[in-house]
Amino acid sequence: MYSMLKVLTSHKGKTHRLSLSAAIHSKTLTWIDVTNPTAEELKQISKLFQISEKDMADALDPEERSRVEENNKYKLIILRTPSKISQEIETTPVGIFIMRNNVLTIHKKTIQSLVEIHNYPEILAHGNQYFITRLIDKMTSTYFKLIQKIDGEIDALEERVFEHGGKKTAMHIFQLKKTLTFFKRSLLSNRETISQVIKMNVLHLDTKERMNFEDIANDINQLIDMTNTHKEILTGALEIHASTISNQLNDAVKKMTVIGSFVLLPTLIASIYGMNFGQPVTGNSMYNMPELSWMYGYPFALGIMLLSCIALYLFFKKKKWL
Repeated sequence: MYSMLKVLTSHKGKTHRLSLSAAIHSKTLTWIDVTNPTAEELKQISKLFQISEKDMADALDPEERSRVEENNKYKLIILRTPSKISQEIETTPVGIFIMRNNVLTIHKKTIQSLVEIHNYPEILAHGNQYFITRLIDKMTSTYFKLIQKIDGEIDALEERVFEHGGKKTAMHIFQLKKTLTFFKRSLLSNRETISQVIKMNVLHLDTKERMNFEDIANDINQLIDMTNTHKEILTGALEIHASTISNQLNDAVKKMTVIGSFVLLPTLIASIYGMNFGQPVTGNSMYNMPELSWMYGYPFALGIMLLSCIALYLFFKKKKWL
């Protein structure tokens, strides 16, 4: 993962790039977005904006929980947002450092929702509160998009589970459950943080922006309900998948039993007549097989085999095994 640092500000409806040092003296809101910063960049940011390196390191920690902090120099909000790694979707923390005319976002991985905001200079033009609200709202909306995508995948999985089970289907179900588990854990943490922002009034929100934050909190509650619902559906799908595999195995055993039975009885009859207990060997006895010296003995034995197969067929038909 490469390092990327962007310093953006808005002037007359257009986005302008600034140097990091120029951001300190900017009279308009300036956004510094940093992806996977180097140690030198962290030191430079810490020195210029008087931000604790420890706080920035916390924001880059993959296991960091969402939280809100406030000190004399800046306010810090850490929220977790989705991040795609190859085919897996996990969540990663984003640190939002809020100063008078500067907002610093710092994160280890590329965050698509933040990349999209780079193309909306008008968001920067409305000040600190508006920008932070839109930023957090955009990060939360990413969950909706991904959960809607997962919803479509679940529909396809349900069809595949009923049609034919397989290892790929089970692996897909487990992967989606894992993603939803990450989402739920992050959303619960985000909900707590957003509630603290509202209760503590960390950002000194006006009435309109406070209502917007409450809408974000409601969206997070809705997302948590959706993740719970989808996890329950996937658990049911996994149980059905296991049941389908078991039924397929039972059907296979049933078919093998039927085939084996059709072979077994004729083989038994042939084995009995193959013992060759007859007059040429043992002499005339009531216990010998008269069919061995009978001219119709061979057709008689074949007839018994055929009748045994017909009897088995009727039996299995009655039991609905055929």
